[in-house]
Amino acid sequence: MTDSIHPIYTNNNYLSSLAKSKIHYSIISNPVDIENIHSNGNPQIYLIDSKKLDSNTILEAIEKCSHRNIPALLLMWEIRADLSHMKFDDFIVIPSNNFQLLTRVKKLIAYKGTVSDPNSIHVRGLTINKSNYEVTVHNRRISLRFKEYEMLVLMASNIGKVYSRE
Repeated sequence: MTDSIHPIYTNNNYLSSLAKSKIHYSIISNPVDIENIHSNGNPQIYLIDSKKLDSNTILEAIEKCSHRNIPALLLMWEIRADLSHMKFDDFIVIPSNNFQLLTRVKKLIAYKGTVSDPNSIHVRGLTINKSNYEVTVHNRRISLRFKEYEMLVLMASNIGKVYSRE
């Protein structure tokens, strides 16, 4: 955790599962938090609290998170029609439970491949460290030939793209 937790979250234990899972997150609940997006370290995910934010402020937060390639989970206290056109990564309606919150956060982190080191690629259990050419699968080192390594980096960097031999 990078910032102080607002009382509403701790009273209901909404974020206790994130803390227990050692997920590094940051909460955006006011315009000042948006200004600090570039200076508050490297969280794995941003939680955008829509309770006191207008739609323009939420849109600005989503755009900044997207620019940093860090997933954003929108915490919605009520269904708001003005947010339906926005391209947020996912949302959760509060009140919720820890399991649902943790599951959504983990899926977003895995999908975006969020890492704090720009020289690393993380995809599910696969980790590629481009600075020392090390590849691990579920923390077990894998030895590859250089061409195999290059192909793995290419495919891990472009998930969903299909390649052929031509």
